[in-house]
Amino acid sequence: MGKWLFFLLGMLFWTVLSGWRSLWLLALGAGASFMGICIVTPHITPKHMVLFTLKLPLFFLEALWQALTLLARLYNHSSQFLWKSIPTGEEELFEKTVLITLTPYTLVIKEEKGELLIHSIKEEKGR
Repeated sequence: MGKWLFFLLGMLFWTVLSGWRSLWLLALGAGASFMGICIVTPHITPKHMVLFTLKLPLFFLEALWQALTLLARLYNHSSQFLWKSIPTGEEELFEKTVLITLTPYTLVIKEEKGELLIHSIKEEKGR
């Protein structure tokens, strides 16, 4: 059941994002979705992937807002490195790494012993 849910979710993303409905693109989307299943399924449950997919639009809007503020202020901020502890499961590591790296202010540099090294831009007060 879980693999079919992943497959259908992948096909839905493919058809919505591509905008084309030709037979060739649907076959290509099915192949890409199948490859994604082979890579992701051993590590992440379908329930967790659906929850992650529901969180993506919120983080995308946050990333868009941060990008626009960086453009408006012409990037004049100092940066810092932070160690942030995370839950030890592969699902949580995947989610945190993707969502942190999605935003322009932060970037995951490496993971070590349940902690993430994050490069972050400090926003200065009074600007």
